[in-house]
Amino acid sequence: YAHAINSAISISANPKIYGMFQSTRPNSYIRAVRHVISPSAGFSFSPDISNLMPNYYHTIRYPRSMGRVSEKTYSMFEGYLYGTPVARGSVGAISLSLNNNLEMKVLSKNDTTGEPKKVSILDNLNFSSSYNPFVDTLRWNDISMNGATRLLNNRINVTFGGSFSPYALDEAGNKYNRSHFKETRKLVRLTRFNINIGTAFQSGQGKKSETTGETLSLIH
Repeated sequence: YAHAINSAISISANPKIYGMFQSTRPNSYIRAVRHVISPSAGFSFSPDISNLMPNYYHTIRYPRSMGRVSEKTYSMFEGYLYGTPVARGSVGAISLSLNNNLEMKVLSKNDTTGEPKKVSILDNLNFSSSYNPFVDTLRWNDISMNGATRLLNNRINVTFGGSFSPYALDEAGNKYNRSHFKETRKLVRLTRFNINIGTAFQSGQGKKSETTGETLSLIH
């Protein structure tokens, strides 16, 4: 049995930014367009207090070829159900995300009331990534992207997603600690992309509703 002391601090901010465009033309089909931007930033940090628990970790030295000696640090609790009570080393991350929502109000051609109808252009378009300042290399995680929209009066649902890497590839095809922009003058490298298109329909008797879809994926 081991007592654990875990200390951590975290902070986050989630503002919202609204943008609105309204048409000044009296006969315009599009009456207004609204864009909602939701950026988010967070920071979490757990300091290294493993030196306060000297019995949790041990370092062994073992010989290698050519007279060299290597060191390895292991935990007394390796392989146990709950692991070591206190992690070794500082742990933390800076997380960033940016979500977008875009919709507009339009005049319906079949509506005689003259009231505009709300139409979704993008239900969401989200980008997210994180940065770890406590590792030696590859501090940035891949940039994740996902979004959703509806077409043809909400009859077709489209969802899509992908990921982008900020790092370049070496000759063996592995990413290493060099910016993709410095290698190619392109901001990021596409590593994965997928899109799903589906629709819902109902039988003539109105007894059954079904959904069908098609998925396209690209992995690089």
